[in-house]
Amino acid sequence: MKIVGKVIKSYRYYTLKTEGLKLYCDARGTPEYYVKKESDNDYTVIKFNKKWFTTNKFKIQLINDLIYTLDSKRLSPRINIDFRDGIDWKKDMSRSELASLLTEKVGVPFVTFEKEFGELFLDDGGNGGGIKELKFKNWRIILKDGLYDNSETIELLEEVERYCRRFKKLCYGIVEVKKSMPANVLADYSVNTDALRVKYKRASNEFVLTFLHELGHRYWYKFADNEQKREVRQKYFELMGKGRPFFKAGDVIELNSSMVIKVVADNKPSVRAEILATPPRVRKLKEGMLVTFPTLPREYVRTINGEEIQNEGLPSAYSRKSVEEFFAEVFSFYLTGKLSKEIKSWFDSIL
Repeated sequence: MKIVGKVIKSYRYYTLKTEGLKLYCDARGTPEYYVKKESDNDYTVIKFNKKWFTTNKFKIQLINDLIYTLDSKRLSPRINIDFRDGIDWKKDMSRSELASLLTEKVGVPFVTFEKEFGELFLDDGGNGGGIKELKFKNWRIILKDGLYDNSETIELLEEVERYCRRFKKLCYGIVEVKKSMPANVLADYSVNTDALRVKYKRASNEFVLTFLHELGHRYWYKFADNEQKREVRQKYFELMGKGRPFFKAGDVIELNSSMVIKVVADNKPSVRAEILATPPRVRKLKEGMLVTFPTLPREYVRTINGEEIQNEGLPSAYSRKSVEEFFAEVFSFYLTGKLSKEIKSWFDSIL
């Protein structure tokens, strides 16, 4: 499933010298939010204007000065003088409101938030932070974005457990269920926290299949032994093969990077092509340019003329991405009875 993702959003944070202070930045290190703990349920939060930092010539020095200013036991008055134009707002928040902000705006997983700020106790009616907790068997479900339909969420989890009858050991822990996630992402699994995040799909098999895929990742990282992993890697490379698709002039190819090209000539192994569309933020390559790809491996190609390329026995095109994704796809296909007889027989032999 190419729409299953591993990463929701990249972010970084600085734990400042004084206990209870944190500065959250985006993946490029631009400040977004500052959090200062006042008491167990009281936090001061500042939202920074990222544009102000990115358009300033002295961005790095500004950030260093900001960290120096913030890294004190109380907010320095200097911040309102030196960084006045870089501050959007300053608010007091409860812990549940802070949880909603960081898990939604910054992309901090809920389980990571609790590790940093302490466990939240959420009632059945939700709270001011827009978060609700649901406990079901060995699951602790965190419902986000106003998702308060307990009955359907439980029904979906029961369906997951029905498929996992042989693998009850996988059915536990924190699951963050969200109504909205970044484009083309349905779920992710965190190896470090052993927690899942899943996009809520009302009355849809898509939710269940995505959930099973992520449980496949849990099996791989938490329960698969070295012998099983060796067998999986061997099968993956066997099915991938050493070759690549052969193209003819005029073929329109979509790459996994979201680039779209039109083949001019396949010179084996190189490919000469015209660029039809480039991924976001790619500046060196433009539409209409002719480029030569030294090689174009099978795992780089998403579709040819709108059709997924032949998978050579793999359960899906997405399973070409890596050994780990191959295992997760095989696992979900195995549980739902969608594997070929050959792959099912092999998978049975290694479980």
